[in-house]
Amino acid sequence: MGRYIVDFVCDEAKVIVELDGVEHGSPIQQDHDRVRDAWLETRGYRVLRFWNDEVEKNLLGVLAVIEQAATSRRPLSPALPRKGGGGPTARPTRPSSQDLL
Repeated sequence: MGRYIVDFVCDEAKVIVELDGVEHGSPIQQDHDRVRDAWLETRGYRVLRFWNDEVEKNLLGVLAVIEQAATSRRPLSPALPRKGGGGPTARPTRPSSQDLL
């Protein structure tokens, strides 16, 4: 999409699903993701991001959030700020699928 590659997209529902690994926890990658998501959102897409391990541990919850987003254009939940800092294993805080249901 434009100069970006997305993991999954549903053009009809205008929903993009991104599955993120630990590399998305770095401050540089977080900045890149914010710019990228903002560009996609200006084109009318809702970007949903899930950690890879969340998909593995709570697939039904993740799928429920995706279904809700695909069938409704109302906001799911306000975005939570990402927290940086710490060592290379620090990960930003994100709403989990449980928080969004």
